[in-house]
Amino acid sequence: MIVEQLSRRQGSPQAPHHSTRPARQVGVIFTTLAMSRLARLGAALALAASFFVVQAGSPAQAAGVFAQLRTAGGLCIQPTTAASGAPLVTATCGTSTLQNWWPMRKSGTRYAWVNQGSGGCIYLNTNSAWNGAPIVNAVGGNSCNVSNAEWDTHTSNLQVITKMESRVANRNTGFCLNSPGYGSPGDRLILWTCSPWANQTFFWVG
Repeated sequence: MIVEQLSRRQGSPQAPHHSTRPARQVGVIFTTLAMSRLARLGAALALAASFFVVQAGSPAQAAGVFAQLRTAGGLCIQPTTAASGAPLVTATCGTSTLQNWWPMRKSGTRYAWVNQGSGGCIYLNTNSAWNGAPIVNAVGGNSCNVSNAEWDTHTSNLQVITKMESRVANRNTGFCLNSPGYGSPGDRLILWTCSPWANQTFFWVG
């Protein structure tokens, strides 16, 4: 916070200046000056407060908030390695940062899911949606900002996601992130027609 100092006018040491204004008039002048400074200080504080209100958000929108993304079977989603193009699989939950994800909001309920360990995103590795299409970890370039990495959760309550629909080609496709064997470690995630099955239910524990 910047605090403005009031400057004091200094007179000549040999000829000190004496105001000829009446005491009441001088008091009014200094009162007006003080009120003006206080008004400007109040405006600055109000601006600072509004900045912090804008910056504050739910954990899902806060940059750097990473947490595990789990299947209905209690397994964690992770890339096999931090390399770009590594397939996404289910794994027993542990302490690896490859199991931590940040839902970076694009618009509404559309997100790109950023991995803490690799910096990559959950990415549909094809430019069209079809049953069995591969899901990989895409790192570098503009990977997290293209439609292949955009997913519509249809809810802002990311603790329970009943479907994560692909937005490839900038449209809802009717195909969702799917864990074929949501109770088996090592299963690769794929795209599949959206349904109410447990294979397509995920829990972000942020």
